[in-house]
Amino acid sequence: MDDWLIGNSQTTFFHCNCTALSHVTQSLHLPSPQEANPQDGRDRGGVMKSVVRWTEGYSMEAETEAGKLTSIYSEVAPSPMEMVLQAHAACSLIDLRVGLKDRMENVRAMWVDVEGVRANQSPRVFTSVKMHYVVEGDVPEKLVRRIISLSHEKDCSVGIMISRSGASVEWTLDLRS
Repeated sequence: MDDWLIGNSQTTFFHCNCTALSHVTQSLHLPSPQEANPQDGRDRGGVMKSVVRWTEGYSMEAETEAGKLTSIYSEVAPSPMEMVLQAHAACSLIDLRVGLKDRMENVRAMWVDVEGVRANQSPRVFTSVKMHYVVEGDVPEKLVRRIISLSHEKDCSVGIMISRSGASVEWTLDLRS
């Protein structure tokens, strides 16, 4: 059944004819992310799969369904919470990149400095996150601010998860010509 749910969506319409409830079921095929764009292993909605393997000590290695590898919690790799914080910054930076698509030739560099404060007691979730965006280039400040606002309000899935957990999220922008 899980395999069926990945590639198909079932929609049921209900109709009342005043005496009995009848329904009509319609199935439609939706391509998996790999079918939609075989070059792209990223999920576009639906099911994501990974496996995380213990390697030694506290170190782990994660592998996506597309075969991409990530080291976790080793001497040279971030902890899971550091990865969440980095993922928030990366997700929002992707939103900024997408939003500036027609103006990227005017961007020399952009990055996000991110800082997260965690609760003192378990579960040690983030209680606040501060993000400082730096964009170097000739792009309209009003546009950049609007894209960042939308990222925090509705577009960045990672950031939305963090804020829904109760963390406050603040951001600033340094636009350098």
